[in-house]
Amino acid sequence: MSAHLFSIMFFFALTVLLPINSTMFPSGDGVVKSKLQVQTRSLWDESSIDNNGTVTQCTDLTHNDHPCVGGAKLQMFTGSYLVFTYFFTFLTLYMVNRHTRCILRIHQDYLGTQSTIADQTFHITGIPKELKDENRIRQLVEKLNFGDVVIVTLCHNWAPVDKLVADRSKELRELERAWSVLHWKRQDILKAKQEQAVRSTSFSVDQHDLLDIEDVTLG
Repeated sequence: MSAHLFSIMFFFALTVLLPINSTMFPSGDGVVKSKLQVQTRSLWDESSIDNNGTVTQCTDLTHNDHPCVGGAKLQMFTGSYLVFTYFFTFLTLYMVNRHTRCILRIHQDYLGTQSTIADQTFHITGIPKELKDENRIRQLVEKLNFGDVVIVTLCHNWAPVDKLVADRSKELRELERAWSVLHWKRQDILKAKQEQAVRSTSFSVDQHDLLDIEDVTLG
């Protein structure tokens, strides 16, 4: 998702923002390259400063690459960055939402193929008071198109159930660890049998060659 998102951002930055930036700053990225430019760009038209000390406009210098404050070009320049900021934000939200829905759909399809009770059971918390009824919960879940609801159980004390789930997870980890060790040892046993078979075959071949040599000598 991130590669797709950043590729779209890079495309618009390369085709839209870069030409705008090159048009506004033809000599570069707007970084001051000399002390004279630093001084001229810091100059303000004294006639534009009122009694309150408020600056209304800047001096329009012919050698200044930056646009004049309040000009149409500056408004277009800043407006384009504002528009693309919102565009990139909404694009990110859209792609996150889209991929989240895709992951949820894949997860639901996977759970739909499972036949065990544990895989087909899910836990709902924070149920409103008006929905604390088995029939209403059944209707709500069936509207989500998860599948047919077999049974709904309302439990007000989840502590024993949580303990059983934790014990089940612990036993599953131990079982997976034991199965991994058994599978590893089974691979070692199979490898040892193959090596023994190869040695037995090579030994029988050597004995056969030795018998042939003895037969030739005796003959």
